[in-house]
Amino acid sequence: MSTLKQEEVRNLSPEEQTALANFEAEWVRTRQRLIAQAELSAPRDFVAGFLAAIAAGVAIFGFVQPKAIPIAILAAIAFVVIYVKGIHNRLNALMQLLNTRATPGKGRNPKGTEPAASPNGGPETPSDNSGMREEPPSVS
Repeated sequence: MSTLKQEEVRNLSPEEQTALANFEAEWVRTRQRLIAQAELSAPRDFVAGFLAAIAAGVAIFGFVQPKAIPIAILAAIAFVVIYVKGIHNRLNALMQLLNTRATPGKGRNPKGTEPAASPNGGPETPSDNSGMREEPPSVS
């Protein structure tokens, strides 16, 4: 990955500077969103814990009133579904974070086009890196 120096950024046209700034800002927003998604969710954890408590309480009540056991089973199933969904969401966010490998724009460039695509929509220019995409520059 190449790093642009401040003087190199100043030499870019205003449109290119804006595109680079927007690109870097979007990468930071995406990373922050994924980090927030990977963190614990207090409301979801509260609901899951509440359902677990209901399932346990109704199961104990099922000793006295056996008709309550199906309700306990349903509450336990709801608890498991909510808890597993939360784990899935967190793992998904962590995998997306790992895929970006803390580098902006892996496989993208500031203009949103493929690296081998011609800017005017013409034929592709051959790439000498055998299909590997180059990471965009970042400002140091």
